[in-house]
Amino acid sequence: MPIANRRVRSFLAASALFLAGTVVGTLVTRSVSALNKFGQPKTVIHTVAYKFRPTTSLNDQQQIIAGAKESFIHGQHWAFASGLIAVVVGAVLVTFFFPHAKDEKELLASYQRQDAARPDMTPTPRAVRS
Repeated sequence: MPIANRRVRSFLAASALFLAGTVVGTLVTRSVSALNKFGQPKTVIHTVAYKFRPTTSLNDQQQIIAGAKESFIHGQHWAFASGLIAVVVGAVLVTFFFPHAKDEKELLASYQRQDAARPDMTPTPRAVRS
């Protein structure tokens, strides 16, 4: 029973810490002056407001906006490419360097044999709950 009590106390302490962090985070964000004054976006697409000096020509403004859009799309393609490369590298690593099922089962069996040989590691009978 002491193990169960310790688990319950640990769970309650972790829950209290999480709740305290949530409350403090909420209070801090309410006091920040840089809150979103425009509300939640209606779509997943974010809008950006560009402000130019009055002396900036309309042609320059359009070129700047077009360049920003192009760099965003270019960055998006690089992000997809890097994600795809990470997936392929991960698949290769798992395929060639992860122990196969047979080897892993043999390793687990050897661990069980080592544990069974130690007198302090004998399994204790547990009550069956219904």
